[in-house]
Amino acid sequence: MTRGGECIKKKILIPVLCVLLGGILSLFSFISESKDRTRVTTLERPKIGERSREYELEAVYGEIVNDVTVKVNERDISFEEAMEIFEKSYEEIMRLMKEKNGDLNKVSGDLYLPTTVCEGIPKLEWYSDNVEYIEDNGELTQRVYGELPDEGLVVDMEVRLSVQDYAVWYHIPVYLAEENITKKADMEKLIEDKLLLAEENDKNDHIELPSEVNSIQVSYYEKKEKKWWEALFLGVLAAMVTVLLPKYKAEREDKKRKRELELSFSTIITEFTLLVGAGATTRFAWEKIVRDYRSSGKKKVPYEEMARAYNEMQNGLAEKEAYVQFGKRCGLSPYIRFGNLLEQNLRRGTKGLVEGLEHEVWEAFEERKALIVKLGEEAGTKLLLPMILLLGIVIAISIIPAFLIM
Repeated sequence: MTRGGECIKKKILIPVLCVLLGGILSLFSFISESKDRTRVTTLERPKIGERSREYELEAVYGEIVNDVTVKVNERDISFEEAMEIFEKSYEEIMRLMKEKNGDLNKVSGDLYLPTTVCEGIPKLEWYSDNVEYIEDNGELTQRVYGELPDEGLVVDMEVRLSVQDYAVWYHIPVYLAEENITKKADMEKLIEDKLLLAEENDKNDHIELPSEVNSIQVSYYEKKEKKWWEALFLGVLAAMVTVLLPKYKAEREDKKRKRELELSFSTIITEFTLLVGAGATTRFAWEKIVRDYRSSGKKKVPYEEMARAYNEMQNGLAEKEAYVQFGKRCGLSPYIRFGNLLEQNLRRGTKGLVEGLEHEVWEAFEERKALIVKLGEEAGTKLLLPMILLLGIVIAISIIPAFLIM
């Protein structure tokens, strides 16, 4: 079997094996599920707060099997159970608010309002009785800064707890006072003034940072540049490179190989035509070109393919088959025509071979001229950017002195 046939066999074999493996696993799973089918006589209700749960069942009566979906709601709770849940929830709300917000009589920033307590059983809804100062989500409004009454202000945060058909309201008062809330812009100005004063008064090598501003403790930390997104970007970039780089290299190698084949064909066909025209057989002409190439010590793709075809002939492959395979491996139409022409020569005789080769020589030189023109255009395009840069430098050299003189 040829190498191409083996590759095709491998490409077909792997998907087939995957399908077979999936089929076997599916069969085992089906048998296991059939054996492990458990009879159900009762269904468990969902826990309080889960609302409802759906069960997918098979109803078997006689020889008939039907798929049924049973929706089971949570059990109805009593008034006493609801009150117990509300009390526990309120205790947990107060504990969380004091942990996150500190003393509710000295509010100095946005409030943390819990959204889930008691494993999510009750539903929580928050409301503020004075949204001009504290919004329903606990955020302080701009009116808090500089517009509070002198005696401060008490705002009731109301929370509604509900479970099934039961609901209860709790009121949690919070105290806002001017001395506890400082506008961010004012605080920044005070800190800047303190720092400026420290710099003017301190003549040592180090400046002592003020630790207190308006009786408020201030701590300073070195601001570090956040680089987590850079690591993420580099990871994504590395993944893209690992995927795209091999493809780019393969395309570049293919392009380089094709260009080398195109440039070398006119030389190969001309030399081969001269040898055959001088009376050499196709086999001898082929061997002569291969031997000359090997003695040169250079590496070129088309000559490597010719040497491979020659080795195959030496190892017993039919000469005409070697020529055809040579053209297919090269993959370009001139080489395919060349291989087919030599194969036809072996089948039909040498009549018309030289004329056919001379026609190929003429076409090869025409294609080579067109290729050289194309290469020249590509080179001109690549030089366009450097030429524009040079033009800009020349214009700058000419204009800048004129402006300097003015």
